[in-house]
Amino acid sequence: MSYSDIIDSSISLADSGVSRANFTVPLFVSTNTVLTGRTKLYSGSSALADMLTDGFVTTDAAYKQASAAMAQSPRINKFKIGRAAVAESVTDAFNAILAEDPDFFGFCFDDRDAADIRSLAALAETNRRLYLCQTAATEVLDGDPGNVAEDLQTSSYTRTALYYHDDDTEYLDCAALARGLARDLDAPRGQGTWAGDTLAGVPTSSITAAQRATLHGYSVNTYEERRAGRKIVREGTVSSGEYIDTMTGLSWLEVRLLEDLDVAMHGNPDGLLMSQEGIDALALAIRARLRISQQNNVLAPGWTVSAPRYEDLSASDISNRHVRTFEWDATIQHFIHKVSVKGRINI
Repeated sequence: MSYSDIIDSSISLADSGVSRANFTVPLFVSTNTVLTGRTKLYSGSSALADMLTDGFVTTDAAYKQASAAMAQSPRINKFKIGRAAVAESVTDAFNAILAEDPDFFGFCFDDRDAADIRSLAALAETNRRLYLCQTAATEVLDGDPGNVAEDLQTSSYTRTALYYHDDDTEYLDCAALARGLARDLDAPRGQGTWAGDTLAGVPTSSITAAQRATLHGYSVNTYEERRAGRKIVREGTVSSGEYIDTMTGLSWLEVRLLEDLDVAMHGNPDGLLMSQEGIDALALAIRARLRISQQNNVLAPGWTVSAPRYEDLSASDISNRHVRTFEWDATIQHFIHKVSVKGRINI
């Protein structure tokens, strides 16, 4: 039984449905004949060597994806390799992986085809996952009507982040996903912006100011060399224009809140009484999670929680054992991306 069967939860921007562990474990999918199942978990300092032992070679897309991910700092501790069958559509591959192993949040495919990116973006939205992808398409760079970036933006996708990179054989998307998911949202001050990241081992793309404006206008992320040779990701957004950290933070918050309420209701083997005491216990769990979210830089200070009173519940809700409705209000924690300065010197 899923949490949604017994806990009615709503967050205005988005919701999510993954387990505790896998907010930090990316999935990298490519066509391969090495794996017999649809996914395999690799972990620790021997992860890449273990892939070679399993039969992957250094020229395989799966190995290149994993290498790009493991080159980042801070570095993820685990990743999953996903298998798409030969001649299988990305839709069939994603659905087969999801059916066998739904325990993942962020994922990349090695496919750069515009139609496949559109399909995977739709699947990420429907299945509440985070999809990072990249394109070198000139029609995106030039802003031609009907390009894939325009389509993703028009669809207001909140779970797809598209990056421009001028070399399809490199795996900027996997590097960016691994760098982003290395942020531990369960740790104090664990949240951070995905803009400004430096991606080890990934060359930058040389673009003009006009091309940058076109790409950012479509909410396409870029990886560029700035002054003093520093390489950074700009702007850290999903296709809707919302920031990636906002979407990952809200996904994390809903999952943790559902877990907390489940523990509050079922942690006692005899259950939680339908009483003011029981309602207060649920309100305490909600406030505790929002407090942790503030400490972890997911939410800004100033959140509020409103809890129902037992005496105000309807007889029908009491007989149906349904407490409604807890309401909370909060502001996402934002990060500084730009600054304007004016100075004056008096002689």
